[in-house]
Amino acid sequence: MTSTCSRFLWLLKISVFILGLGLVLLIVRSVYLQEKFSSLNPSYSGLDVQMPKLLPEKHLRQLFTYDGVWLFPKNQCECGTINQQSHNLEDAYSQRSLPAVNARRQAQFEHFQRREGLPRPPPLLAEPNLPFGYPIHGVEVMPLHTILIPGLRFEGPDAPIYQVNLTASLGTLNTLVDISDRVVQGRGKKQLTISTSNQKLLNFILQHVAYTSTVYQHNRVDIVRLKFNSSVAKFPVTIRYPVMPKLYDHGP
Repeated sequence: MTSTCSRFLWLLKISVFILGLGLVLLIVRSVYLQEKFSSLNPSYSGLDVQMPKLLPEKHLRQLFTYDGVWLFPKNQCECGTINQQSHNLEDAYSQRSLPAVNARRQAQFEHFQRREGLPRPPPLLAEPNLPFGYPIHGVEVMPLHTILIPGLRFEGPDAPIYQVNLTASLGTLNTLVDISDRVVQGRGKKQLTISTSNQKLLNFILQHVAYTSTVYQHNRVDIVRLKFNSSVAKFPVTIRYPVMPKLYDHGP
């Protein structure tokens, strides 16, 4: 009886020793793999990752300039060129009647805006939910122009690698973030792929995703597709010119 108890205690001690040794080896292996993974991604694996900078303006102008025209939304109208003359239309009215003319034009412009539903409301954004935030309606771009897509955000479950795919059909996608092709692939193409282990960095890149209309098309709608694993979200991008005001001055 005594020898049986001694043998049982000896086996119990051996089992506890082997179990403890296995736990120690598992912890050492986990620390080693974590350090190795961090060495492969030194800039983006930490929780307090420093966000990269945006592309310099010179690089942006190379990406988004067509035939010398800056494609981002910006007022580029310039009156008076080298070989042409400019005319101030206010000179057609006397200084005494000019205030009344301006008041009538302002009233006509406000009537035009009410008739056309202008100014258009800002894009309607969906809050991040399983797992994307994205614009539901209201994103517009002029033909052959570029816009930043508002409201893109990821709030999904934790993952070792976040890989998000964006796909367009009538235009191309890009990002203004100055980051390596290892993280962002497909710049200037119809499919843009973002792969990173840091969710904060992923959202920073999504906030600076740009859509470019590459073919002259008017009154068309492109459906942009967001995908992460099995989760898919779609939103429309309308390609059209803004409505030009048509004002008629019938006089006093």
